[in-house]
Amino acid sequence: MRAGWFKVVDGRAKAPWKEWASCVADTEDLKASAALGVRAFQICMGPLVPPMPRYARPLIEAHAHALHHGFDEVDERTLQDLVLSFEGRGGLVEPRFWEDPRHRLAQHLSLNEAPCRGGGLARIELLALEDDLDHNVRLNLLRLAWILEMGAGMVSPYSRSQSDDWRSPRKISDALSGISQLLDEDLPEFLDEKEAKALRKMISDLRRLGAPELGPEALVSLSQRCDVGVSATGRPVLLSAAFKAGDLSAKDARAWRKSCFLYGSLMTSFKVMMLAHVSGKVGGLRPVSALL
Repeated sequence: MRAGWFKVVDGRAKAPWKEWASCVADTEDLKASAALGVRAFQICMGPLVPPMPRYARPLIEAHAHALHHGFDEVDERTLQDLVLSFEGRGGLVEPRFWEDPRHRLAQHLSLNEAPCRGGGLARIELLALEDDLDHNVRLNLLRLAWILEMGAGMVSPYSRSQSDDWRSPRKISDALSGISQLLDEDLPEFLDEKEAKALRKMISDLRRLGAPELGPEALVSLSQRCDVGVSATGRPVLLSAAFKAGDLSAKDARAWRKSCFLYGSLMTSFKVMMLAHVSGKVGGLRPVSALL
């Protein structure tokens, strides 16, 4: 089966996988939705996927469950807002929404082969981390938080998931806090124990990015606020007033980047599953040419 990614066929965006066709044909089929998530995750991770982490499958199943119930609350107006946004025709801009994740994979594979030393490499590691954290994790985590809230009966416009009342982009901490609060209240009620556990692990792992000195929020654009320097022991490091510990090594940045890449791939698979739900309900999406 070809790996591929989305292409426009007869004006509509389609992925060349049987899992995509199955999910679009029946968005109520939880197994088809989860199978699509697994397929998209495998493509995002490429040769890095085997063996699949134990928590990946229950997390994908939680995504399928959330979409199944969340879309029960999506009315016609909200559905049209999703269509306009995903197609690039609405007021809410979805940056790099249709991007082929294999471009990002090539970058990560190259970094994994590079010797893990030097302040310059630490900066490159951080650039890759920031990009993944902002475009794959943050944006899709906000979408996931919204669909979980919808499934819990907390209905709101889709645009509110991505920006506040002043049109300022929402932060990753907004999504982490929102999902964490739902789980603390045992919401949504349809999540089983394994799914809730996988979501809690994701929240915990993402909060540890940059910890204890930074946290995930501070990692976004961090490389732009660092200088390459030398530690007291002569080790090349990144220096920033943001670090309580005083320095950051390439090894630190690499560990965070690898963890973020895995969750970025999982959140991209959620986006694909969400795309299939919208596409199946409206008979296909027609993204503007600049998006694909």
